[in-house]
Amino acid sequence: MFIYHSRLYEKYHKPILPIAIFTYNEKKEMPPVFSVDLPIFSIIEFHYQQLHLVNKSWKKYIKMTNPVGATFLSKMVYTVKECVQVNMEFLRMVSQMELDSAKMEKNYHKL
Repeated sequence: MFIYHSRLYEKYHKPILPIAIFTYNEKKEMPPVFSVDLPIFSIIEFHYQQLHLVNKSWKKYIKMTNPVGATFLSKMVYTVKECVQVNMEFLRMVSQMELDSAKMEKNYHKL
């Protein structure tokens, strides 16, 4: 996380809000900080926000029009009975999105 943040900052020289998206299948506690310490002092203390998908309900995200948000559905909370419904909602979301591969490729290369 720290390395990606540093590279983006080096390239754009703009403030960046670092957010880590965790896709674990079970709940885990992760420290919201990365640090590099020497015995005599701390060199780096990098803080970041966290989004744990396993703690999110898929029902709150089915109205999204963002393809990345749609891909997160499978890692969110749902019951065994809701599995088919989650898959159907994902397919509905993707089919309604206007995905232009040429435009996405062009935007990707701008980064």
